[in-house]
Amino acid sequence: MKLQEEVAELKNDFKKVSFFLNNIEQNNVFEQLGMVNNVSKNILFKRNQLLENFPLEKLKLFNKEFDIFIKQIQKKFDSMIQENKIKQRSISNELKNLLNRKKLVKYGR
Repeated sequence: MKLQEEVAELKNDFKKVSFFLNNIEQNNVFEQLGMVNNVSKNILFKRNQLLENFPLEKLKLFNKEFDIFIKQIQKKFDSMIQENKIKQRSISNELKNLLNRKKLVKYGR
């Protein structure tokens, strides 16, 4: 097992996660998140293998590269969460307005 090859595979897996996250749409959320989950499990497995087979000092040399991927993925998740919070607030306000209109109709009778 060569370290460079393993690191290249991990980078490819991080790129896959980014690809799946960037291609999430309303009609494929669960499918894409399922793919993200599968690749994430593979990343964790490979990480554990690397920790078992290589000295920590050698692995630390690649931390900066992986930190970039990790930060991008975190930002994407944060962005998705924020977008959904905004949608949730909007729907909540619409429901409140509908309930208020309903009450006004009842009082008007």
